Amino acid sequence: MSLDDIPHPLVLFDGECAMCNRCVVWVLNRDTRGALYFTSNRSEVSQRLLNTFGLSGDESSSILVFNGERILARSDAVLFMMSLLPAPYSCARFLRCIPRFIRDSAYRLVAAVRYRVFGRVVKCSLLSEDQRRRLV
Repeated sequence: MSLDDIPHPLVLFDGECAMCNRCVVWVLNRDTRGALYFTSNRSEVSQRLLNTFGLSGDESSSILVFNGERILARSDAVLFMMSLLPAPYSCARFLRCIPRFIRDSAYRLVAAVRYRVFGRVVKCSLLSEDQRRRLV
């Protein structure tokens, strides 16, 4: 599978993280245009992208977005996803005016406690047929 064959924008998320899974379902429910695709960071497609872009396991524990040309990480990935959702969610893109080191510091703080606060996935979420088609 070449990079051209990978649907994008493709969100790589931590499939074991309960918070991450809830966020994916939240985005799926609001992405009325079906703009985003999703895959676990442990999938074959994720591993191929990480290897292609020379990213390590540390980056794979963050949310990543492959937009067809490059990979966005952490707060840049979240804001890119939000920008593709309908209003009012797309207004989050204006948070890019906050310096990345501040946004990413907040992201890292949440990421550091996500398993303790939200736990790990015990069962899969119920998704519609249309939502399941957007999982890679």
